[in-house]
Amino acid sequence: MSVLTTSSAFTCDHLGAATPAAAHRLTVGGAAVLTRADLLAAMVSGCAQPDQAGPPVTRKCRKVLQVNGGDATRLTVDGVPVLTTTGFAALTDGQNAQPAVPPLVPPPVPPATQLSPPLTADANQIWLRGA
Repeated sequence: MSVLTTSSAFTCDHLGAATPAAAHRLTVGGAAVLTRADLLAAMVSGCAQPDQAGPPVTRKCRKVLQVNGGDATRLTVDGVPVLTTTGFAALTDGQNAQPAVPPLVPPPVPPATQLSPPLTADANQIWLRGA
């Protein structure tokens, strides 16, 4: 399990990057840990997916739409679970021309669709050590 922080890398299928901000006192390697709310407030920039009316319809990723997993079971900040790489799954508001095969995340709840691109995470750390 690796804790996701403000120095973690979040990318969409089209190489766009989400850069969440957080100011929690709990840090890993000097970077603040992230919660679902922190990631849901993140915008995606640099997505190479075109906005296209179709066919097929596609849409550039602009923000994180939902987080479907990755909550820590014991580690919290202000009573809220921090995000980890274990079970992490998130979607952007973009739209792929066809569904990813095989699905990389569990079926999303609306307003995301089967065509919503997943967001992947790399914690960019090796060790978590308490002070």
